[in-house]
Amino acid sequence: SQSLPHLLITCCESMKFWDLFTYWWQITFHQQIVLSEQVILYGWHHNRSLIDFIALNYSLIIAKYHIFTSSVRVGSLDFDGFLLRLKDKLRILRTLAVKNN
Repeated sequence: SQSLPHLLITCCESMKFWDLFTYWWQITFHQQIVLSEQVILYGWHHNRSLIDFIALNYSLIIAKYHIFTSSVRVGSLDFDGFLLRLKDKLRILRTLAVKNN
């Protein structure tokens, strides 16, 4: 069995993934973030002045889901796969928003 903190935080593959995530976030949104264990597990709560905190929290949820689903398959944790998954989820949200508007 595997613990949640190990799966999401202390696993070597997860640590590399979060490093890539913070780098991607900085390049994409021009914001430097620090992903503590608390932020990874529970979301970004302490800095609601961050304009993109909703986008960050959503991205963290999708990232954790990606890590979980990747853990049940054989192979390494693929950051590009996460970006494709996130893009697909955002496309679905955009389509729903347009239909509901």
